[in-house]
Amino acid sequence: MHTLRPLLLVFILVTSAFSCKNDVKDETPTSQEDTTQVPPKAEKKELTEKDVSQINSVMSRLMSAEESKKYTSFLVSAGLTEVLSNEAGPFTILAPANEAFDSLAPEKMQFLLNPANKENLSKLLKSHIVEGKYDSATMVQSIKKNSGKLMLKTLDGSSLTASTRDMDIIITDQKGTKAVMIKSDINGSNGVVHVISKVLNVN
Repeated sequence: MHTLRPLLLVFILVTSAFSCKNDVKDETPTSQEDTTQVPPKAEKKELTEKDVSQINSVMSRLMSAEESKKYTSFLVSAGLTEVLSNEAGPFTILAPANEAFDSLAPEKMQFLLNPANKENLSKLLKSHIVEGKYDSATMVQSIKKNSGKLMLKTLDGSSLTASTRDMDIIITDQKGTKAVMIKSDINGSNGVVHVISKVLNVN
C-alpha cells in the first residue's frame, strides 16, 4: 500500500498535466481564427448622373489643362468653381493662357492676387465666360453668317466680338484688345473651353 501511493500521485500529476496541454491546444485554433478574420468589404458607391456631370464639367476640363493653370487658380480664388462645376450652362470659357497673365504689369498681378479685390477679380474672370456653347466650328459658321463678326455676351454683362483672320479665330474686347484662340474645343458636359493668347478687359 505504501508503494502504491507515490505511484498514484505521479499518475494523477501526469494525467492532469496531459489534460492541461490538450486544453491549450484546443484554445490555440480559436485565437488564430480571431486574428485572421477578414473585414467586411465596403459597399461600392454608384455614381449618380449629377456626379458624372461634375466629373466631366468645364471646371474639371480647366483643372486638367496645363495651358490655363493660372486662370483656373484665379477661378478658385474668386469662388467661381461651383458655378462651372454644378450649373447646367452651357458655357464657353475663353481661358487666357499662362503666358497671358505673365505679360500683365506686376502691379496688375498684385492687384488681382490681393484678397481685398476679389470682386474685381470675379468680374474680370466672368468677362471670359460666354453664355451658350460655341465650339470652333459653330463660331466660324456664325461669323460667316453675321458679316464677319459674332457678338458674344459674357457672364459679367460685357460683350466680346469674334472674327476670323486667315485660319485664326480672333476675340476682341470692348477696348479693342485682340486675343488669338491658340487651343480650341476642350469639351465638357456643360460647355466648352478655348485657350486664348491674352487677358481681355483689363482695366
